[in-house]
Amino acid sequence: MTSASPVPPDAAPIDPRLADGLDRMLGGIDPGFVADVARVARLRELRSGDVLVREGEAGDAAFLVLAGRLRATAASDDGDRVLSDACPGEMVGELALLAHSPRS
Repeated sequence: MTSASPVPPDAAPIDPRLADGLDRMLGGIDPGFVADVARVARLRELRSGDVLVREGEAGDAAFLVLAGRLRATAASDDGDRVLSDACPGEMVGELALLAHSPRS
């Protein structure tokens, strides 16, 4: 039998956008587990042009795109080269996190 960890009385409320995004990504998984992940996750809002991570940084987190788009770029002789785009519902950074390696 699986049960969710009890919610500490002083726990911050879970942001509904985060809870919904995690539920969509982890659908079919124990709702208690999804709630546990939502409790330790941090919501981070970025503006156009903000940098989320840089190549070579520690891969100590993964990111779930809830809204908008994240664009991965790499510097080249001709300027920034687009590597990929991540849209709502997609996760980025998970490979570095799982491999305990720097961001590539």
